[in-house]
Amino acid sequence: MMSMGGETHGQADLLDDNVAGRLHGRRARSFGWGAPDDEEVHSYVNELASSFGTYLYGRRMYETMVYWETAHTVPDQPQFVLDFARQWQAAEKIVYSSTLAEPSSARTRIEREFDPGAVRRLKADAEHDITVDGPELAAQALKGWSCR
Repeated sequence: MMSMGGETHGQADLLDDNVAGRLHGRRARSFGWGAPDDEEVHSYVNELASSFGTYLYGRRMYETMVYWETAHTVPDQPQFVLDFARQWQAAEKIVYSSTLAEPSSARTRIEREFDPGAVRRLKADAEHDITVDGPELAAQALKGWSCR
């Protein structure tokens, strides 16, 4: 996860992907290397994510994260899980995909290709932090920003 802090005025802040990745992966895909139901880890990620107003996703990461659109409907969810679900649902999501027909969540739009200039403009106008999530999208973002 790469966070583009709204208060850094043009500088991207990198957050520790180790903790966030553990949360993002296992819930939807049952990756064995994470423990999303660990309250301490989850609460830490909730705190980090509380400043995020927009998530920029590649298709595969979005398909993993869309779990949070309905996580609140799963019986007996602990409060820290419900808190993250509420945060995620409230954020804008932009999914970069040439194959995804339509989004599976509210507050989500599909873009067919990554445009670094459009993301710079989005960041300049953003009131909250923006994250770039997914390895392929992050690589495109880093490449696009290094070419300016």
